[in-house]
Amino acid sequence: MATCSMPKGGMAMGNACNHHLELHVYRVSDGRVVTNARVSITLRNNMAHRQFRVPIVTMMGMEGRRDVHYGNNLYAPPGPYTVLVNVNGVRATFSARLT
Repeated sequence: MATCSMPKGGMAMGNACNHHLELHVYRVSDGRVVTNARVSITLRNNMAHRQFRVPIVTMMGMEGRRDVHYGNNLYAPPGPYTVLVNVNGVRATFSARLT
């Protein structure tokens, strides 16, 4: 399920996804992949001063369960972003520049 239609807040334009946002979650104690995390991701466009919540899909890459990750496909214009993440109640913030 891609999020490339116009979300509330108006960041998407058109129907073409141009980014794949993924978050890998590991246990601190042993480095194992967490396959059942409660994840939320909000993407904030720092130039347009708009943000939207990314609908989370649990995905698995070519390595199977060792490559479980959370995120979605989305449209986001180039520029600086802040990525706000909440995993099982633990918050983190990342900076990114999309080209």
